[in-house]
Amino acid sequence: MRAFGEFLAGLEDVPQDVDRLTAAHWAAWGMSLPPRTSGYNKYATTAGLLQADARLPQPVREAMARRFAWEPGREQAYRLEEFQEIRAAARRAFRTALLRIRENTGRLQSWRAGEVPAGSREWLVGEALDVLARTGDVPLYAYRRAVRRTHREALGGSAAASTWMRLFLSRKEAAVLAVLIVMELGLNATTVSELPVPQVLPGMGEAGVPVYRLRLEKRRRARVIAAGALDAVASARRTVFAARLADQPQEGDRPTATAHCTDYEHSPFGPSGRSCAASFLLRTACPNARVTPAHHPRLAYLHQALTALRGVLDAAVWEADWAEAHARLADLRARLGEPVWKAALGTVTGEDRATITQLLQGTSTCDRLADRAARSAPLENAGNRPLAGRRPGPPLRVDLR
Repeated sequence: MRAFGEFLAGLEDVPQDVDRLTAAHWAAWGMSLPPRTSGYNKYATTAGLLQADARLPQPVREAMARRFAWEPGREQAYRLEEFQEIRAAARRAFRTALLRIRENTGRLQSWRAGEVPAGSREWLVGEALDVLARTGDVPLYAYRRAVRRTHREALGGSAAASTWMRLFLSRKEAAVLAVLIVMELGLNATTVSELPVPQVLPGMGEAGVPVYRLRLEKRRRARVIAAGALDAVASARRTVFAARLADQPQEGDRPTATAHCTDYEHSPFGPSGRSCAASFLLRTACPNARVTPAHHPRLAYLHQALTALRGVLDAAVWEADWAEAHARLADLRARLGEPVWKAALGTVTGEDRATITQLLQGTSTCDRLADRAARSAPLENAGNRPLAGRRPGPPLRVDLR
């Protein structure tokens, strides 16, 4: 604020109070700052402090919402390795936000359905989330805009991570999402910054998940890219566990090494009517797969094995071949909870270890034998196929005992 005060003191007509500030004052202040990080920090900090004052005129608030004028930099293309590292880091950062918001959305749905005992700590959290979803903030004291004590204790504090970030992205996470949209859809930063708010397509949600339409406004043409939006959704879902969780297999399910299959001839990863040929790594991404507690030890060990591979393989190879499967298993771990996951790891057998090792080496015969026991048609062969980026050499050994 000192820098802003010194700037105002140098004007011919010095505003005497906050309500005397104008949009022209703010624009001139912004233009006086260096177009670098130091200038932006002063710009953003001063705006945040002034916006808390109810006397600040609306035209000044609108001027503050405009983008800070950064110094134009040199455009330089990233190397492929750099591009892959940036995309991997962005996926990890956004996935953390996705899991956080998904967990709290589940809590909110349970609260609204009346499944949470009234008066409990979880009930207070659900009530706070309901207020947050409707108003944009958790329950506050009206006179000092502080989180109400009962809700503050239930939420674990009044910091952003304990309150509004339970259902909303932070600025950094929103920027990460913009990076992912740029990298996944091939759009430039200017196009993304000008995207209007997406519209929900009625009646097109799958399993309760809404589908959004992004209206892409380009300099020379405007068009609707529903297909591009669906591609972005599909890309995000590749790192989300999509198999069904069940207590036990159902009649007609076909056993495989890491799950049961409910519809072997109608795989989402191949032509309908033909035997599934997808890699075993895609089981956790397949809605036809059914995972029961009997599969938990083997899947937990597979997650541990993929984590170990990350330390011995080239980063680009691991990202291309194993990262999405690892993310889906991490998603499964979050859904089951740490107690269930630890119990599963404690019951891993020697057969489980041998099966996972064979699958990772690409020499598994387990699925083929399971298929022949059910019928004579061949089962998947992708488990015997070297994955992209793998080089010929001695067998890959992963022993986590």
